[in-house]
Amino acid sequence: EWGITDTWRRKKPEFWGTKKAYSPTKLFLDSMKITGQLVTIPAQNRFDHTDFSELAINYNTSQNEGILADIKLSPHSYGSISLPISQDDEFIELDFYKEARLVDTYFINLKESVDQMDLSNDGVKLQANSENQILVNHSSDPIIKEVKPLIRTLSHKKSSGGVPLFYDWMDQAIRESTQNKENESVTTSRIQDVWVTLKTVTDKNEVTFHLGIDGALTDQYIREIGIELSLKDVFDSLSWERTGYWTKYPKDDLGALKGKISLSQANEQNYREQPGQNWTMDTSSFFYHGDTTASLPYIATAYKENVQTYSLTDEGIQISTVRNDENETAARIFYDESGETKLRLVSMMDYPNLAWGNYMRNLKVPDYYFAHFKLYIEEKGTRQ
Repeated sequence: EWGITDTWRRKKPEFWGTKKAYSPTKLFLDSMKITGQLVTIPAQNRFDHTDFSELAINYNTSQNEGILADIKLSPHSYGSISLPISQDDEFIELDFYKEARLVDTYFINLKESVDQMDLSNDGVKLQANSENQILVNHSSDPIIKEVKPLIRTLSHKKSSGGVPLFYDWMDQAIRESTQNKENESVTTSRIQDVWVTLKTVTDKNEVTFHLGIDGALTDQYIREIGIELSLKDVFDSLSWERTGYWTKYPKDDLGALKGKISLSQANEQNYREQPGQNWTMDTSSFFYHGDTTASLPYIATAYKENVQTYSLTDEGIQISTVRNDENETAARIFYDESGETKLRLVSMMDYPNLAWGNYMRNLKVPDYYFAHFKLYIEEKGTRQ
């Protein structure tokens, strides 16, 4: 269970990460140059014995496709790859094959910027009530039942099995004040000498949460900082687009740059029976959790970092968050122990429980923190 494949030799996300990290065909995309209708990409051959001339290098653009011939680059050397493009091309895909086996693949976006989706809608009116719940078009049934700050850090304690635990600082927060106006609500809480402010502002179908933390939580390693929302249990699909560390991921990878999945699809898992789906569609691990009734697959509950859009949808309503220019946003959905739907939006996250050897960013809670998160809520058939 700790490897890059599971017991049934199904590939985990770490399989692709390992393949990319140790790729023998390294492209330096930051140094790519476009001259007229020719793209030149610096490259490194990290093979020990294979020249690039022994590879099949396929390319595909939005206007053309072909095979790059006569690309020679000896083992352990640097050089470049050049290919033709047209002025209308928006992307380049490069696939490296050796004896019909994929060595590596790259997706190069030639557009200078990512188009921002316009989700504003004059046909929807949001309100925040005195309980900081979000209502749609004067409905008495809130679509967002609760919003609270999220400050989770690594605990100094461990479980009985020696597993690191996390501590939610808002569990000991004392609410000091709440101010409500027509389209605005401000809640101030205190954790020892640390002040936490959550401001909620609604405008048409848009709600913005401004989170501020003033004061030091000394030597606390961050797991998550952001907000947690309790949602009405109506959503049956999740879709997203994001910016990733790699330029390309497998379709069902946890880090896929784009995807859409059903939240109601049941993936049956039976003890000691080979699953019929990819690992990312599992809902639990018999090794870690025993026999559990979790119902959302890993690909749904995993954080999607650097989101451009992240949307939850059912037949009648859609709730979406989008990127903003002030802070990056990561999002995830899950069911808590009571079965309630939770959505977390964070601007800082880390994996401090992996400090014994795996990747962590070594982030600590800053003395002062500010971030904002924006949601758009839309009822189907109300767009004007």
